[in-house]
Amino acid sequence: MSKKEIPEIKIILLGDSAVGKTSIIKRFNENTFNADEASSVTMSHVDKIVNINNKKYKLNIWDTIGQEQYRSISKLFLNGTKIAILVYSIENKKSFESLNYWYSICKEEFGDDIILGVCGNKIDRYLDQEVPLEEGRNFAYDKNALFVEVSAKEDKIFIKKFFLSLVEMYADKTTNFLRNKENTRIKLEQENDSSNSNGKNKKDKRCCSSKK
Repeated sequence: MSKKEIPEIKIILLGDSAVGKTSIIKRFNENTFNADEASSVTMSHVDKIVNINNKKYKLNIWDTIGQEQYRSISKLFLNGTKIAILVYSIENKKSFESLNYWYSICKEEFGDDIILGVCGNKIDRYLDQEVPLEEGRNFAYDKNALFVEVSAKEDKIFIKKFFLSLVEMYADKTTNFLRNKENTRIKLEQENDSSNSNGKNKKDKRCCSSKK
């Protein structure tokens, strides 16, 4: 690779239909939100250039079809994936339970050679929450994944931090991956606690890594 070439990292979002995968990508890529966003019926991707530790990376972020009848199609697009984000809706327990399926697909395809994130979306609807914060966090801990709760409707900062943290983990994985992962967890939790210290947001956002 020449000095002018930018390394590319393929990121894929996996999860049931209507959990907000498309909305999360649009919030990260364009900082937009469409309340009437339809569920994806085709595979699609966007490219975004980011800067991590003074180095540029080109992210190929793939949106997948969540309906059960299309799961085999989603699997076909896993090839070359470096980072997988498992997405569920906090107001839909079934979507959370489906993460076991999506995780098994990642393990079957990549083993431990992939960076994993778990994202609970729609915390703006916390009054209808069916998946407690600790349940989502513990799932991520067990899978050695970075965890966050966000609202694609309202939240840009933590969605951005989540994506960039996963990219940084991938960039560092051959050297100090676990150490950097723990440092990232601590930093994100401290920033999160600080941003919610006024107590106005009952369901504050949390980000954490595995216990390993």
